[in-house]
Amino acid sequence: MQTIHRRAAAALVGSLLVATNVASGQVAPEAAEILRKAAQVAASLKSIGYSAKYVPESQDKTGLPAIDATVIATRGSSSSSHRISIMGTTQSPHQPRQAAFAYACDGATVYWVDHNEKKFSFAPAAQSYFIERQAVFPEHYFSADAYEQELKAPRVNLQPSQTIGQVPCHVVKIEYDPRGQASAVFFLGQRDFILRRIERRSNQPGIGQSQGSVFSVSSMQINPTISDEVFTPKPPEGFNEQPMPAARVRPAPPPETSTNGKHADRTATGPLAPDWTLKSMDGRDVRLADLRGRVVLLDFWATWCGPCRMAMPGVQRLHNKFAGKPVSIFGVNCLERGGTDRAVQFIRDKGYTYPQLIDNGFVANAYGVRGIPTFVVIGPDGRILFRGSGYSPQQEEKIESIIESAIPN
Repeated sequence: MQTIHRRAAAALVGSLLVATNVASGQVAPEAAEILRKAAQVAASLKSIGYSAKYVPESQDKTGLPAIDATVIATRGSSSSSHRISIMGTTQSPHQPRQAAFAYACDGATVYWVDHNEKKFSFAPAAQSYFIERQAVFPEHYFSADAYEQELKAPRVNLQPSQTIGQVPCHVVKIEYDPRGQASAVFFLGQRDFILRRIERRSNQPGIGQSQGSVFSVSSMQINPTISDEVFTPKPPEGFNEQPMPAARVRPAPPPETSTNGKHADRTATGPLAPDWTLKSMDGRDVRLADLRGRVVLLDFWATWCGPCRMAMPGVQRLHNKFAGKPVSIFGVNCLERGGTDRAVQFIRDKGYTYPQLIDNGFVANAYGVRGIPTFVVIGPDGRILFRGSGYSPQQEEKIESIIESAIPN
């Protein structure tokens, strides 16, 4: 039943967010200028905090949850890598009591705390879907193309100003299609052009005669300083760690390679690998730029990751096989929940001898690591030849073949 309600919620939020671009020309210049200024401000925001309310208004009784939450966030390089903490409650017609929850994303991993059921779950950010996040953290705060859909809408009009939580606001009404079946009203601060409220309405067939929602904020803080610790919660005492519910997980994408799935050869070209300098577990500085002319394999891992542990004997085998050749193989410990000491002790206990680097998440983010283990092969010219996630013997063989093909004569 929860899955049905989540799908209904997703259908509503999705239908209200999708804009139909129909050329009409009924766009008020002053309204468009306000949206452009709001987009410029959104592009410059580094962090934000506020209290949020999401109230569904539906005549088809889909059971959409009302949400009351505190939100803090810092900008990442993409929508799935923003660091976000949401703590709040949900209430819906099919829910006899308020449900307390906490959501956090550290840019690579999503954490979910169900206080009512005393459950703690986590999953790769790029593979996670939470209607709660969509509802109380609109993309208009950090999106690089905030308000692009609104500016392309057939009707954009300026409404009389209103005050939201003691903040005087510009009011801009958007009609996403010429028949008025999907619309939204945006309330943007007159001084800072930051979003304070959205009223959405949809009359599209297939999802009910009339549906809508109101998102509003108060107690806003602009560019506050936020500790990284709030984005990596630990299981509360007495809570059970469980797999992320299936309704909240998207299928994992297939492994990516710069050679369209084929084995790399010396002529294959891919994106230039981001440079980095990391500390090794024995205290040395290791810099990618110093490894030019060598093939480099990076294995992003953590001690709590079962597939990572399964893959490590194979990485050790590759390290042994290519010893004495222009090949450098590194484990990159990231997303570690037990601290560096735990990772160091794990390597010692297992007897692995290939070099280990310590990453606080910046390199993992730069390489688009969304789940672990993730393997990256970098050619002698510094370009990425292969990137893939997960563990399988077949992938291990593929990585081995790519390294062999890329070794310079």
